[in-house]
Amino acid sequence: MRTTRKRIALALALVMILNILAACASSSAPATQAPASQAPAAPAAATAAPAPEATEKPKDPVTLRVMYSGPGTLPDTKMVVDAFNEELGKLMPGVKADIEFVLNSSYEEKLRLLLSANEELDVANMNSGAGEATNSLITESKKGAMMPLDDLLAKKPEFFDLIPDNLWEMSKVSGTTYMVPVNKSITDKYIGIKLHKDLIEKYGDLAALKNSLENDNGRVKAETYDLLTSYLANLKAAGEIRHGVGVATMRWLPQRGYYSLYKDWSFAIDKSDGTSKVLNYFEQPDVKMMYQYHHDWFNAGYIDKDILSVEDRRFWERKEDGTVMCMTTQFVTDPSYEGVQWDTDAANTTDYGYPVSTVAWEKNIYIVPMGNALQGLIIPRTSKHPEEALEYIWHTNSNIDLWHILSAGIEGVHYQRNENGDIDAFIKEADQARYRGEGWNIGNTLLPDPISLGGHDWIDYTNNVVMGSMAILTPLASFQLDIEPIKNELDQFDAVRAEYEASLFCGAVDNWEARYDEMIAKMKEIGSDKIIAEIQKQVDAFLASK
Repeated sequence: MRTTRKRIALALALVMILNILAACASSSAPATQAPASQAPAAPAAATAAPAPEATEKPKDPVTLRVMYSGPGTLPDTKMVVDAFNEELGKLMPGVKADIEFVLNSSYEEKLRLLLSANEELDVANMNSGAGEATNSLITESKKGAMMPLDDLLAKKPEFFDLIPDNLWEMSKVSGTTYMVPVNKSITDKYIGIKLHKDLIEKYGDLAALKNSLENDNGRVKAETYDLLTSYLANLKAAGEIRHGVGVATMRWLPQRGYYSLYKDWSFAIDKSDGTSKVLNYFEQPDVKMMYQYHHDWFNAGYIDKDILSVEDRRFWERKEDGTVMCMTTQFVTDPSYEGVQWDTDAANTTDYGYPVSTVAWEKNIYIVPMGNALQGLIIPRTSKHPEEALEYIWHTNSNIDLWHILSAGIEGVHYQRNENGDIDAFIKEADQARYRGEGWNIGNTLLPDPISLGGHDWIDYTNNVVMGSMAILTPLASFQLDIEPIKNELDQFDAVRAEYEASLFCGAVDNWEARYDEMIAKMKEIGSDKIIAEIQKQVDAFLASK
């Protein structure tokens, strides 16, 4: 009897277990297909298999720390950065930029300190420098402060279609790329003497001056100085000397004959002798000749007597009652580009309020080591988001809308489009603007829709002429000077230059030749010959590697 009850109990338990299993199976398995003659019990969507789990988790939001040199923080900086991030988020979802604009005057020092302190920083602009900047590319790369970019760039080959090869070459140190170059004009300063048209035609010999300068092609000679002296004497006699010669820029005159290798032609190579011999620029005969003529002009009353006490020696340039002669850079000489609103006589005549005539100083445009230092964007070693940082750099280089926001602000608030489609700032005075940026260090300045660079014609001119048919790529174009072996000597050289040069080019020295000789002697005393030997060694090694 007990056995029978046990069997019945086990049988009932088994039935209950089977019912439970059947219920579980029916709740998890797809419904059985209904016969063809019978309508389905549920919509087809209800019978679909569940979606597979996502293979990748959504990325966490990323905030890039970005630093640019510029005007510092202005009243509308936050408004502009917010507008920029709104557009950036459409291209890089989940990414925004915490952007700081540091005053140009203190930017290099702040960047150097940040790199030295290993503070987190994702993107910053840098001058390639080669000794020109406090934080030059070659110096910081040797410290390990910057991330090598070749592996990252290999994943973004579009960069190499956007930016010319020679700029990439200048962004390397020992074959490794450390900077994304900003695509902009990097030629040596194309230079001319800016004159008051009515005055030069009445009191000077414009045709002879043009002939002399064109024949010299960048090499200053006594003949040119004599023509200028005659013009100044006639102005003085007629009571039209005004504020005389703008010596702060006229000191550029002898520079055109040389390739600069360190700080504003301190050490250079002669363009015309066909060698790569490194020289102390201040020892060259044409530089000494300039000091002599400036001294004579000062004594004759062709230069303002208080020139040494004036903080801004260029204050009187480009004013009708100001200087009667000064130098200009990036002067547009190609007659087929008269519409370029940059540094043409037509544009200057409109801007200055008096007729302007500019005499081009040389025929050729050169891409040289230090003529117009390359700018670029680096990713420091401390970046926690290097891939996003490179993507950010790509968008600010390739997307005109993003570039416009950081360069000019918000359309309708800070600028408007003129009849040509180019940008006009509402407030043109830089010290009064509620926002302004520095387009040349944010990204590609040669995009088809330019801002504050003279309009669309300027882009065409720069691409086709300045960086195209007229530009001569010199063998030393991508040379970068490593200043570390001679840093102490260069610092002392810079101090000597600062002590003597201004008084010499201003002409305001009683015994100019004795002061000149004293400057050269001090330069040799602190090691100028050692500096020349080291630079020559690096130049020779660079040329041998090519």
